[in-house]
Amino acid sequence: MQAEIDKLLDEYPNLQEFTTEELRGELLAIEADTYAEFVRAGKLNKELSSFLQTTHNRVDEEN
Repeated sequence: MQAEIDKLLDEYPNLQEFTTEELRGELLAIEADTYAEFVRAGKLNKELSSFLQTTHNRVDEEN
């Protein structure tokens, strides 16, 4: 399996970066949804956590 992964990465060098960005986006969406659920439940205030705000700003800068 690792040999196949290495071969694909050699053939498509941007594949790892693309996959990493896709996973980062998915994780950010999950975190944002979870945070929103806590806000709706009254467990947290409505301000973004410093981590979410930093991540959100970084994603905006990259786009």
